[in-house]
Amino acid sequence: MKNISTITSVTTFIAIVISFLVAIIIPTGYLVPSHENIKAHLEADAEMLASIISDEIGRKPDTWPYVQERFNELLSQHPEPYNDTYRIINNNNKVIAERGNIILKSPVMSKSHNLIKSGVVVGKVEVLRSLRPLLINTGIAVLLGLFIGSAIFFIMYILPIRTARESEKALQKAHNELEVEVIKRTSELKASNEQLQREIVERKQAEDALQESENKFKSLAEESLVGIYSIQDGIFKYVNPKLAEIFGYRVEELVDKKGPKDLTLPEDYQIVEENLRKRISGEVKSIQYNFRGMKKNKEIINIEVYGSQCLYQGRPAILGTLLDITNRKRIQEELKQSYDTQSVINAILSLSLGNISLEDILKNALDLILSIPWLLVQSKGGIFLVENSSEVLVMKAQVKLAEPIQKACARVPFGRCLCGNAALTQEIQFADHIDELHTITYDGIIPHGHYCVPIVYADKTLGVIIVYVEEGHTYNPKEATFLTAIARTLAGVIVRKRAEEAVEKKTLELQVLHSISTTLGKTLDLQTILNEVLEQLFHFDFLKIQAKGGIFLVEEGPQCLRLAAHKGLTEEFVKLENRIEFGQCLCGLVAETGEPIISTDCFKDERHTTRPSGMASHGHFNVPLKSKTKIVGVLFTYLPPDMLIDEWQRHLLETIGREIGVTIENVLLYENVKNEAETSKSLLQIVETLNVSLNEKDLIKNILNIIPKYLKFERTSFFLYDEELKGYVFVGGYGLSLVEEGILLTKTFKETDMPIITKVLKGQYVIVENARESDLLSKELVDTFNIGSGILAPISFSGKVRGGIFCDYKNVKPIESKDIMLLKGLTDGIGIALQNSKLYRESIERMMDLSNKIETIKAISEIDREILASLNRADILKTATALTSRIIPCERVAVLLEEGDMCKVISEWGMGEFQGKAYNPQNSYFERIKIRHSSLFIPNLSEDRTECQYHKELNALGIKSSIIIPLISKGEVLGALDIGSVYYGRLTPSHLSAAERIASQITVALENARLYKDLEQLLINTITSLASAIDAKSPWTKGHSERVTKFAIEIAKEMGLKSKDIEHIKLCGLLHDIGKIGTYDMLLNKEGNLTDEEFELLKRHPEKGAEILQPIEQLQDVSLGVHFHHERYDGKGYPEGLKGEDIPLCARILAVADSFDSMTADRPVEAFLHCLENKTVV
Repeated sequence: MKNISTITSVTTFIAIVISFLVAIIIPTGYLVPSHENIKAHLEADAEMLASIISDEIGRKPDTWPYVQERFNELLSQHPEPYNDTYRIINNNNKVIAERGNIILKSPVMSKSHNLIKSGVVVGKVEVLRSLRPLLINTGIAVLLGLFIGSAIFFIMYILPIRTARESEKALQKAHNELEVEVIKRTSELKASNEQLQREIVERKQAEDALQESENKFKSLAEESLVGIYSIQDGIFKYVNPKLAEIFGYRVEELVDKKGPKDLTLPEDYQIVEENLRKRISGEVKSIQYNFRGMKKNKEIINIEVYGSQCLYQGRPAILGTLLDITNRKRIQEELKQSYDTQSVINAILSLSLGNISLEDILKNALDLILSIPWLLVQSKGGIFLVENSSEVLVMKAQVKLAEPIQKACARVPFGRCLCGNAALTQEIQFADHIDELHTITYDGIIPHGHYCVPIVYADKTLGVIIVYVEEGHTYNPKEATFLTAIARTLAGVIVRKRAEEAVEKKTLELQVLHSISTTLGKTLDLQTILNEVLEQLFHFDFLKIQAKGGIFLVEEGPQCLRLAAHKGLTEEFVKLENRIEFGQCLCGLVAETGEPIISTDCFKDERHTTRPSGMASHGHFNVPLKSKTKIVGVLFTYLPPDMLIDEWQRHLLETIGREIGVTIENVLLYENVKNEAETSKSLLQIVETLNVSLNEKDLIKNILNIIPKYLKFERTSFFLYDEELKGYVFVGGYGLSLVEEGILLTKTFKETDMPIITKVLKGQYVIVENARESDLLSKELVDTFNIGSGILAPISFSGKVRGGIFCDYKNVKPIESKDIMLLKGLTDGIGIALQNSKLYRESIERMMDLSNKIETIKAISEIDREILASLNRADILKTATALTSRIIPCERVAVLLEEGDMCKVISEWGMGEFQGKAYNPQNSYFERIKIRHSSLFIPNLSEDRTECQYHKELNALGIKSSIIIPLISKGEVLGALDIGSVYYGRLTPSHLSAAERIASQITVALENARLYKDLEQLLINTITSLASAIDAKSPWTKGHSERVTKFAIEIAKEMGLKSKDIEHIKLCGLLHDIGKIGTYDMLLNKEGNLTDEEFELLKRHPEKGAEILQPIEQLQDVSLGVHFHHERYDGKGYPEGLKGEDIPLCARILAVADSFDSMTADRPVEAFLHCLENKTVV
């Protein structure tokens, strides 16, 4: 009795103290708003005014007068209770407008927000508030806080508040990091666009100077992933296909027919027109801005434009790029909406953790809802709560509702009006006007619409949120989603607040509950909580229970209980009762039914089925540990035999059971939230890791590095779809042995191989709880890899499943939800990363393809110049084979020409020495291209099924693939161009076009060389005939020119002269005596010595020969050799008497050859000359 009296006294004292404090705090108006609330309020006011004024001044040419007028109009509807002052300040810090009256010398808090007109900051809105009332009330709060710092409120509120704030900070940090990432990506895209603009402008400026550059620019523009345009006189002079595609037009529908005005939303054309004017006038060189465009089908899109001034046909024009940023805008808006939603939820949760009534929480929540700028609702509404367990809604909070509505809606039964219907159906009720369901009305009611959102928790209606919208407002899923999220948050807050109120009442009544609650609130470690609760529970003597008992917790999965904490139990009992099923023994029955069980004698109660050896008689009180209606465990205590439990004890233990249950659930919830936070952090790190590289190989390497860091599976295998193999192949893994990796590398998994693949291809995450008992995996696979349990997750992008990750344990083990969540995040991130990698690779390939085409054109042009500059077949083929290797990636190039029935290697470059070898074309690739007159692509020479000896030798040399192009002239195959590579698949059909162009040029060059050779041979034959005709005039000179030519060629070869020079000497030799045409025949045939006059006449034949050849342009060089072929090294020759090196080399060689033939011939004239020159000519 003494203990009870003491408890009663303490309880009464606590009640008096708290009542005294409440009596002080409530008259002071709940002290003052918190510092953070004031900052948030000021920031919201500033942002709201700035947003409203910025939206409207964009269409006002005279800004500041309108700002002052609109500012005063807004503030006349916005009185403030805290002596606020509102200011409009321009960029020169001049105060344009001001309203309010506070003492600025006192402590002041301020917040500001920028005013923006046409994308430019023109000023700011500033809101100031005096902190003097706050400081006064804060002093009072400090004094009162000395009385309220008891352990009860510290344990029950401080720790949850700290946890909530840390969560809020973590969420804010994550949001900030996300915003930084968005800004970074936007900056990178902008930089990329600017770079592209500069390249486009440079190409445009070079257009008049170089037509080839224009073609390159057009090619680049036509394949660009951004819109490119040129504007002059308000009309498009050029648009690329991407720009036309963005607006839904064809190119020809825009060029010279439409201008920016036709593609711009009328409300935004003033912005576009102004920026066009600035660039055309030269006021700015280049500019970037956004506007709303209008597609051909009238769809509105968001556009980002970057443009610069340029010249088009000598007059100013604008050249720029254009991007469709509709998706980016949408994502930014969604991020903003998501952030606003989370901010409101966090604010409500923060309020719920403070010492504030539920009604005040609802009022603040309503203010927060109506303050969201993108939520297009009127600034009025209300929140109803269900009265106790009845089906009646009671208005608990309202903003700006008319008095008739407040009275009529004070109590609304379920099913009446829109709010009652929302409560009854637990579904959102929306109306864009006052319809037949809007049964509560009054005379003079203003037309409007409603969102009525039910507040539901565990399928139970707790209340309704109602907000007003303008008449005709369209239902917006985003608004509905936001309101639903707030309703769910309020549901949790309402339930929690009511539970807290109940707990608080019980705590004030019983010191036992206070002690238990204190113990439950000491730590978030569940095992510590359970042990300390048992320890404390058994110390309450007035409960009259034995110091023996324990706590079972419900396990996930199959319905069973696990002994989590115990005291005073034998080892045998602990072993027997370590895990029991629902319905087994007393505790199992309590878990199954949810009702407490009192047993006075274990031997008489048939429900007590567990009886260890040596068990003494006793009773039990078994209490379900509940959180709401959910059973989370069972508390069991030992009672003396036949002991009766009174209602007070029963109620107390049931209450303790509920407290423990709630605590267990909260701790589990905290652990879940903590795990989710860790999961979110891990997913963010995963995404950051996946975005490090766009290279697919590096990406796969990064994936394999991060998998063991975040996923706790024993093994992980990564598969991707192979287009060629038409199946999924292994690309890497973790925890696999070399043997296991080797097996997987040899396999290709197809859709029909196993049921698990079929399920995954539908986008499902497939969990295999027991592989040996499941038919999802093949028995062979399970046995080979000793799979116990696992999960296969799909990797999807571009709307298709492109791969999968299989994670498994060797033993049967449950797959944790945390790992499933992480795996889903990982596969989603991999899918996005692989999609980005694919897009990046394709863009690089396109750029490289364009570059290769340009290089091919350059190289082919160079081949044209090189091979057409020569008429020598060997030089042509040598140049062509060398230059081909620059265009096509290869290790060997060869030209083979037909010579009779064989194909002979005439010229080659790179690997192998086959030049001069001839091959029989029968049953070879050469025969095939000759018959078909078409090129042949051989991707794998090792699979050659022909009898082509040439390619067999190439394959033995190491050539793996080949392209063969026929050399066709006038419908006849002259030979082939053969290109080989040491890599399979390196030569592709894409190289065929370039190779065929080269082959065509080679054919033309060879034909030209052949024609030249024919002409040259015709010339030589003509000259030979002419020389023979000259020599035939006399029997003494017959064959002289041919012999001199033969001797001269032999001398030239001995001297090592080039073939070109030898050909020149050959012509000189044949024509050296052409001047004798003008010499009398009698001189040539005269027997005996010539007279001096006759000899002088004969010596004129070199000059005559030169005179004959001089008019022929092609033989002018030959005329020098003819003119001086009778000069002597000592200067005693004729006709000019040249000496030594002054005599042309050709003439010197001819002189020697002519003298030698003269000395060895038998003719009258030469006999005289022999004597005259004393046979010293040579």
